[in-house]
Amino acid sequence: MEERVRGPEIAVDELLKLAWATRIAHHDSTLIAAVPKRTLPVSVTGAGCELACLHCQGHYLRAMSDKDTAMAKYQERGFTSCLVSGGCDQEGKVPLDSHLDFLHEMKKAGARLNLHVGLADSALPGKLVGLADSISLDFVGDDETVREVYGLDRAADDYLATYHKFAKSLPVFPHVCIGLLGGTIKGEYRALEQLAELEVPTVVFLVLVPTRGTAYEHVAPPKLVDVARVLATARLMMPRASLYLGCMRPGGAYRQELDQLAVRAGVRKIVQPSHFAVALAAQLGLHVHRQEECCVL
Repeated sequence: MEERVRGPEIAVDELLKLAWATRIAHHDSTLIAAVPKRTLPVSVTGAGCELACLHCQGHYLRAMSDKDTAMAKYQERGFTSCLVSGGCDQEGKVPLDSHLDFLHEMKKAGARLNLHVGLADSALPGKLVGLADSISLDFVGDDETVREVYGLDRAADDYLATYHKFAKSLPVFPHVCIGLLGGTIKGEYRALEQLAELEVPTVVFLVLVPTRGTAYEHVAPPKLVDVARVLATARLMMPRASLYLGCMRPGGAYRQELDQLAVRAGVRKIVQPSHFAVALAAQLGLHVHRQEECCVL
């Protein structure tokens, strides 16, 4: 399937037409615009991360609330949910099992919880039953990417194994970052093949953001045509799955064009879509519905 839909004999515009037809055949005429103003992002490790992955190096953790102030913010500012993440340890795991009391406290306060887990061990899923409303799991299809970007002596299959650990008892939302290896497309299509075999109900796509102060600050994001191919291929390989375009993606003109390509590729939910994408959706006969929590809640 990969070579057939990616091959040079199929122009990207034709691929997008096939993807759009697949979307129309299997999904309703709604585009969901997720504007997560009611979801509080929390890092259980503050700005600290032992891995310091090349694309982030703790940058995005600094914009999150720490767990010591999360409850006050949650109650005072009208939040209804939390995205709980944090820096990874040397094994690639977000140490949520060290912060279960905090998760219970937030749950008792009525918060819906989306938990970012990393490469968790087999014991964690059982501890999160009754706490997690959703599990966000990075899903990587290339061994070199795991080693270079995350600095881990692990394999891409470890992410697949982690999916299986959680999917037995919790709703898991795999996240595929397009261009994660310094803007290069490598492993994304293998990830799609695995997810298609799993028949996952939802896949969240991100796009590498060259972030100031990181090792990838000066790389170029993946070419828009390549991102469009990945999204359209995903729609064809997983015709019934809900495909989301998440919050992590470049801004400016790149984002404006990307969001429109995502609509044409059959993505059903976009976090904070550009007004160009919303206009295109209406032009194509879609009804735009707004939600105010994290895209997987």
